[in-house]
Amino acid sequence: MTSWASCAKWLQTHSAEVQAISAAFIAIMTAIYVFVTCRLWSATKRSADAAKMAADAAKVSADIAAALHRPYLDVPVFTIQSRDRADRKEWLTHWRVKNFGALPASVVKLHVEFVLNGADRMEHCQLDTRGISPQQEIEGSADILINPSMRDRLNKGDWPFARVEVTYLAPGGGRYILTVKFTYDTGAGRFRPESSETKPDDG
Repeated sequence: MTSWASCAKWLQTHSAEVQAISAAFIAIMTAIYVFVTCRLWSATKRSADAAKMAADAAKVSADIAAALHRPYLDVPVFTIQSRDRADRKEWLTHWRVKNFGALPASVVKLHVEFVLNGADRMEHCQLDTRGISPQQEIEGSADILINPSMRDRLNKGDWPFARVEVTYLAPGGGRYILTVKFTYDTGAGRFRPESSETKPDDG
């Protein structure tokens, strides 16, 4: 009997064992394939996550650099001095606007508003086209006439809050608006800043 014939007879005799071994081999190879595929997917996901984190960090850095590389105004001084006259009551309002940013601000417009209970209002607007250089400041003052309704409330101890809005242009044409809210501290006898926010002016 030839070797091929002997091999064929052996396979026929042990066909069940051969099939079992083949099935086991296929199962082992399948498990190895699944394991390698999972590891490859995990490595790919980690690489994708790392790339996204790097892209997000780069965007945040670019946004921070852009935010810092512009004029940044604030109102470090805001005071009033009461002036009682025979026929009226006025507040001499004084303010300073400083540029804490890295670039100059131009077309600076200031709007002061005193508001009591959302109804009584006193307003003043001022345009300063000189602009403000970095780390420099401008100051101004105005006599604001107190209307009779608010004067009566002041005599009863009610005080309004003050809202100061400063709009300005950055080099390149970007327009920003600063809004600072001041509330009156009766103990100290002066207005104190309560909140300050700067955002792009899209209006």
